[in-house]
Amino acid sequence: MRIELTGLKGRLSQQNLSVLCFSLFFGWLLAFPFEGPVLYALSAERQINAVGLNLTSVFSHFIGLITAGLFVNSLYRAKLVQRLVCIICFAGTIMFILLPELFWLPVLTVISFFSGWVVAAWGYYAKYLFQGFDKVRLFSDILIYSNIFLVVAGMLARNVSAFAGMTFILMGLLVCFTFARWLVDKPSDSPETISLTINRFGLPFLLLCMFVFVITINSGIMYQVVYPAYVGFDLLISFYQVIPYIVAIWLLRLHATKIRQFHILYIGLALLGLAYAFFILLDRSLGSFLVVDTLMLAACGVNDLFWWGILGAMLNYASNPAQILGIGLSMNVLGVWCGGLLGTHIMATQKGHLVAAGIALVIIFIAMFIIPVLNKKLLHLLKEHVFLMRLAVMIEGEQDMMFDNLKIDKRLTDREMEIIQLLLKGYTYKVMAKQLFISENTLKTHIKNIYVKLEIHSRMELIQILEGELPKAEVGATRERPSL
Repeated sequence: MRIELTGLKGRLSQQNLSVLCFSLFFGWLLAFPFEGPVLYALSAERQINAVGLNLTSVFSHFIGLITAGLFVNSLYRAKLVQRLVCIICFAGTIMFILLPELFWLPVLTVISFFSGWVVAAWGYYAKYLFQGFDKVRLFSDILIYSNIFLVVAGMLARNVSAFAGMTFILMGLLVCFTFARWLVDKPSDSPETISLTINRFGLPFLLLCMFVFVITINSGIMYQVVYPAYVGFDLLISFYQVIPYIVAIWLLRLHATKIRQFHILYIGLALLGLAYAFFILLDRSLGSFLVVDTLMLAACGVNDLFWWGILGAMLNYASNPAQILGIGLSMNVLGVWCGGLLGTHIMATQKGHLVAAGIALVIIFIAMFIIPVLNKKLLHLLKEHVFLMRLAVMIEGEQDMMFDNLKIDKRLTDREMEIIQLLLKGYTYKVMAKQLFISENTLKTHIKNIYVKLEIHSRMELIQILEGELPKAEVGATRERPSL
C-alpha cells in the first residue's frame, strides 16, 4: 500500500511521512526525557542533580509503553495520540524554561508517560503502511535518523547552551505535529491489511521480553557507571557518543538480507563483552574511552536493531500492534532503568566500577546460553504465523481444495478434519472439546490418531505439511519470510 498525497504534501508518501514523524518524535525523546543530553545540560545550568530526574522519567516512560495498548487500539487512535501527545510534550518542554525547578519532576513524569503511547502507537503504521517491507531496513532508518537528531541536540546543549538545545528539539516536535496531520487514520481494505485475531504470542514473546530486559541492564550501567568514569571529555562525548551506534546500524542495514538476525545478536553480545572487559583492563585516558565507547555503542546498535526487527516481524500478525510494540520496547526501557538504579548504588561502594563491569559480563555470559532456546521458539512462532496469514488471505474455494486433498491423501475422517482446522486456530484442548461436544480425553485420542496418520508429532509439523499444499504464488501479506 503506497498512498500518494496531493499538493504540498504530494512529494511525500505515507511511508516517508510516518518515518519522518516518528524519527523526529523519537529524537526528541532521546534528547530530552530519556537520559537526554539536553535535560542534563539544563540541569547543570540550574545546578540540579539530573540522575533522580532521569530515573523517574525512564520509569514513567516504561509505564506509558506497557499501558499504551489499552487505549491505542486502532489506526485512528494512533494518529490522534501522536498529534495530542506532541502538543502535551511541546508544552511540557517549554515549562522547563518558564517554571521553577520545583515543577520539573511532575512535568517530566507526565510527558515521559505519554511519549510511551506515541512510540507504541507507531506499531499501527509499521503494520499497515509497511506490509511486505523489510522491517529491519525500516527500523534501521528510524534509529539512524533519530540518533542524528540526538547528536545535533546534544552538541548544541553541551557546547552552545541548554536553551539552544531546547529550541532545536522544540522545532523537531513542531515539525512532527505539522506533518502528522497528513497521516492516514484508516487502514486500506486490501488483503495486505488482513489481520489475524490471534495475538497470543505466548512463551516465545515472554522469552524475548525477558532476554531484552536482562541485556539492556547493561545499557543502564553504561549511563551511570561507564560515561561518568571518563571525566573531561565532554566535547568529544557530545560528538562521538552515538557515532559507533549509527555506523553499526548502517552497516547492518546494508547487509540485512545476508545475515541471520540471531547471528547479529551474537556479534552484539561479543562487542558488549569486549567493551566491559576493556573498561576493566584499561585506564581512563582518551584512547581508552574511544576503544570502550566504540565497542559499547556499536553493540547497543546491533542489539537494538535485533529486537526492533523481531518486534517488527511480530507486528504483521498482531491484532493490536501498539500492545506488542509497547510491551516489547517497555522491557528495553525497564532494563535501562534497573541498570541505572543498580549502577547508581554500586558506584557508592568501594571499587564500584569493577563491580558494575563484572556484573555486566556475567549478564552477557548468561545471555549466550539463552539465545539458542530463544532462536528456536521465535522461529517456530513466526513460521506458524506466516502460514496462518497466508491461510487467512486464501479464498474459500482454495482452502476447501487444500483440506480436501489432505483428507483424501491421508484418509482422514470428517471429525479429524474438524479437529485439524481447530488446531490451526490455536485453540486449547478445553475450548476444542467444548466446540465439538466431546470430552478432552476423546479429543486427545483423535489428535493422536491424526498425528499417526500424518506421521508427525506436533502442531508445528502439521503446519509444515499444510504449507506444501498452499498455492505457490507469492501472497502480498507474506513477502517477509522468517529468517532468524
